Amino acid sequence: MRMRMPSATSAPTGHLPLTAAQRGIWYAQHLDPDNPTYQIGQFLDLRGPIDPALLNLALTKAATDLDALSLRIGEDAAGPYAEIRRPRPTADLVRVRDLRHLGPDAAEDAAHLDMGQEMSTPRDMHGDDLLGATLYLVDEDRSLFFLRVHHIQIDGYSAVIALRYIAETYSRLARVLPGSRLPRRLAPGVAHVLARLPSPLPSLAALQRDLEAYESSPQHAADAAHWRRALAGEVSSEGLEGRSHGIASRVIRARVPLGAQRTARLAALERDLPKTLIAAVAVYLARMTGTDVVPIGLPVTARRGRVAKTTPSMLSSVLPLRVKVGPTDSFADVIGRTGDAVRAAVGHQRFRVEELERASSHPGPSVNLLPVIDDLRLGAARGTVHILSTGPVRDLSIVLGDLRSHAVDPVLRLEGDAALHSEQSLQEHGKRLLRLLDSLLDSPAGTSVVSPPLMHGAEQEALLATGRGAPSDDVRGTVLEAVAASVERRGSARAVVAPDGERSFEELDAESTRLAQSLVRGGVRPGDRVAVRVGRTVHLPALVLGILRAGAAYVPLDPAYPVGRVAHMLEDAGPAALLTTVEQQEADREDGAVWTLPTLLVDTETAAWRRPESVPVHLPRVGPDDLAYVIFTSGSTGRPKGVAVEHGSLHALLEQHRRTLHDPAATRLGRPLRAAHTAGLSFDASWDPLLWLVSGHELHIVSDEVRRDPERLVAHLAEQRIDALETTPSFAEVLLTTGLLTGPHHPTEIALGGEAVGDDLWAALAAREGIHAVNLYGPTETTVDSLVAPIREDRRPHLGASVLGSRHYVLDAGLAPVPDRGIGELYLAGHGVARGYIGQPGLNAQRFVADPFAADGSRMYRTGDRVRRRADGTLRFLGRLTIR
Repeated sequence: MRMRMPSATSAPTGHLPLTAAQRGIWYAQHLDPDNPTYQIGQFLDLRGPIDPALLNLALTKAATDLDALSLRIGEDAAGPYAEIRRPRPTADLVRVRDLRHLGPDAAEDAAHLDMGQEMSTPRDMHGDDLLGATLYLVDEDRSLFFLRVHHIQIDGYSAVIALRYIAETYSRLARVLPGSRLPRRLAPGVAHVLARLPSPLPSLAALQRDLEAYESSPQHAADAAHWRRALAGEVSSEGLEGRSHGIASRVIRARVPLGAQRTARLAALERDLPKTLIAAVAVYLARMTGTDVVPIGLPVTARRGRVAKTTPSMLSSVLPLRVKVGPTDSFADVIGRTGDAVRAAVGHQRFRVEELERASSHPGPSVNLLPVIDDLRLGAARGTVHILSTGPVRDLSIVLGDLRSHAVDPVLRLEGDAALHSEQSLQEHGKRLLRLLDSLLDSPAGTSVVSPPLMHGAEQEALLATGRGAPSDDVRGTVLEAVAASVERRGSARAVVAPDGERSFEELDAESTRLAQSLVRGGVRPGDRVAVRVGRTVHLPALVLGILRAGAAYVPLDPAYPVGRVAHMLEDAGPAALLTTVEQQEADREDGAVWTLPTLLVDTETAAWRRPESVPVHLPRVGPDDLAYVIFTSGSTGRPKGVAVEHGSLHALLEQHRRTLHDPAATRLGRPLRAAHTAGLSFDASWDPLLWLVSGHELHIVSDEVRRDPERLVAHLAEQRIDALETTPSFAEVLLTTGLLTGPHHPTEIALGGEAVGDDLWAALAAREGIHAVNLYGPTETTVDSLVAPIREDRRPHLGASVLGSRHYVLDAGLAPVPDRGIGELYLAGHGVARGYIGQPGLNAQRFVADPFAADGSRMYRTGDRVRRRADGTLRFLGRLTIR
């Protein structure tokens, strides 16, 4: 629920209502009273003689004449209010620190350290310490004048007015005083004379009347209408380093030098500088976050008219720009679009966007182009203005100072929330942004926004290397060879347990061989497809292996699927035969099945394939490039698509699991494991439990009634002493609350897949002693599991590393790798990539594309999944893309 700020109310005598901007600051600081970032700070680097007494007098006069600097904040039953408490004419407002004894360099360092401590100290909004000033004497002819003000009093625009007012007051006094110094005996009299001089600036009461007039004007209504249109629709809340959760309580700052040549080129842009820089930032954010509508915050003064422009106060705001950056756009497109957005925003800048219902509280990373601030004269001294802080930071602020004078160093400043950013990450972003900006300035206007690389060659190669799985030169083969080895090793040991019976490895071998010979005798040829529509029966593993031994491809058709869906799957797959049961065949006919194809009823005792033949049929040789299976996708985005996977891909997955899951588990337990088969029969995840069997372990096929009931399943797993279980994260959470791991025997090997793993489940499994859990990620199109992540306490939930012989890339819209911590689309390559969708060449061309990073002409699969590459190299799943 969105919490609303207190509104302005009619104030008692002596009380002033807060401006809308002040109410925003009050509300935010009220919620986070220990946050020191709600203050702005700057200092003057003064060269020449400075009289501390005269400077104190000038500041006191400024605090007297500028109502905002004398504000104190209170709160009563009606909410917050302000009142003016002007300083005494003889008040000591400037603290003086003489550091000259330290030497110039050490004195300057000490001054900056002290300023940093001042800016990092929280201020009580209702106290008397909202304004602070210090004069640091660092050398005989040099001093630093530091001024900090709470943001509830003034904004950055007003701070410049205040500095100029102080400088002008000092200079006027210096001109009339002998030697430009204030004799101590004259100080009280001069102070009282100054106090009686009227302020030349409008009062806060006049400003309040001006604001009230605007809020009841047609312009306010027009501004509101503009922002409703501009902010229609949702935008991504993912920033460069993650999601911001509010104003930073600690800010990290980095300065990236521009260099003289780049500074001159940017300065030459003059009026085009704002839209050019913001466009470059938009392109960088788009490529780093994978979004085509980029939210960017634009700090503005929120002022129109003489009164607002001449009255120091807190009025400024950060307006939410929305900049479209499409993958086919040119730099000129984005610059033009940005210019339009900036002009429109500035034209409607007085409106407080937070007044709108459902307005986002996070406008996006802000781009702040500081105004030109000429050097200030304080009598005979000249002061250069340096901005320390422009106020609170939400996520990231990119600041570019004046390029045409010596007011600020020629640097790009990045200020980031310390909860998200580090100095190193800010430096990296700043350098990449400047490289992109150089490309924008160097390239023809029609250059595509996705063309310039964000990284240099060595950085990109190092990044690509992190996505490569272990070498796999020795994993070319088929699962049939592994089955043969397991049969020889395990012999009469139990291989399959199901509700309707058991099989040993020898019996499984003989049964699958007879079926293969029967299929070949019946006309099935290498490369044909054979559909299987049977339930969770003891025959299932033999049927799968028999089809593979016949040189055909296995096509599972779950009995739970309706006849209409199965008809479409049969039409697309074009199988040479259908294996089913008597009961299933009758049920399908009753439901209107009209398909006609050779059918083998696998559960009749008289079926020919169940009897040994006197003359064996020669079975074809099956190789890695032959088709192993066709599994249909879920159809959640349309008609299910049949994915064709080769033997080499399946065998590579077997080797991955055997080396990293099966064999280590057997070593830990000192015996073969009992693995539960609870997956839906037509899902690609059904291969994972079958691969336990292929590796020589005992497979337990769990009935539909049991696998869908958490309590019955937990009891069954304990009764059968199951060691290995694979399920979805959401079902795992239910099983844990049902007591999965509380009994004397429970699974020790747990694999999760099919959904994102939440923080709580990850932590619960990682902390459990004796539990070895993994997170499996992979679309059907890349052979079940493409990435595997051990679930450990020292890692947050992530997708894992590539399996044997596979590669993963995180790419932007131009198929360029995104840097560390960037967001992009996940592409998968290597042994696991399927042959493609059967009968859909157009879709194959769209989703199975050439791998630009492979020299062998192989393809990669476009998953449509958005991921972020974290700083530690792990991948965080963010959601799905819409692929057109």
